[in-house]
Amino acid sequence: MPVATPYALPFGVLVPADGELASGARFSLVVTMQQPSADAIEALSSVLTSWEVLASVGAMSGARIPASESSIANVSDPMTGADSMAWVLDGVRLDDRATVILANLFLSEWEEHRFARVDLYRSDDPTSANPLRYAEDERHPYPDRDQRILFHVDLSSEVMEDVAIEITFADVLTDEQVDSIRESLTTWAGVTACGAYAMAPLPPEKCGVVFDLDDIEVIDATLTWSLRKFTAHSGALDGLANTVAAIDQTTVPVRELRVR
Repeated sequence: MPVATPYALPFGVLVPADGELASGARFSLVVTMQQPSADAIEALSSVLTSWEVLASVGAMSGARIPASESSIANVSDPMTGADSMAWVLDGVRLDDRATVILANLFLSEWEEHRFARVDLYRSDDPTSANPLRYAEDERHPYPDRDQRILFHVDLSSEVMEDVAIEITFADVLTDEQVDSIRESLTTWAGVTACGAYAMAPLPPEKCGVVFDLDDIEVIDATLTWSLRKFTAHSGALDGLANTVAAIDQTTVPVRELRVR
């Protein structure tokens, strides 16, 4: 099934063909707009940075690749022309539906910068890309969980405004492990706060979450964290599970993730 967004986007979008985004290939991202200003270049570069860091913590791994292997290895500086700006992305390994998150992040900037198109395609085969499909009734637009998760995942059937996270690890955490885990979790939350997992029909800029790094508490092998004003699609919690899966696969084994 082609990737679909529940948003009727005011700009055109091309996305890679099925499975291409997980290939580790080089991709080009081109935003078409008249005379890109310095403000637009900065804002839209920040959009791409948000997508890049969400990739780095494994949140958009989905079913095709392990969370620990999802990534964007490198993003070039923006290249600007009279009617466009472009970036080259190397070593991209993401779920196909990561493109919906990218579209959401761009949508949050559209009112301010009014670009005409956002096209993401394999640099060696631009013709393989397809239009991002619009489906108002799309219920699962975001990447699924990593299918290789071995720890127990217990997510609330209804996403509440106040969210309590508890992660139980197999071992007592070192200070270095705590710092790494904090960085991964707050990266996921920070991009979620930008509307990455927007909940249609609310616009992305009206979606997000409020969090505080200092609220993360670690006692021995258990981490707890409370989030507030959680206004996001339940797919954000799959992104959290993938982030924890990457921690499990690279930093310290996880026994359980509970979200209430």
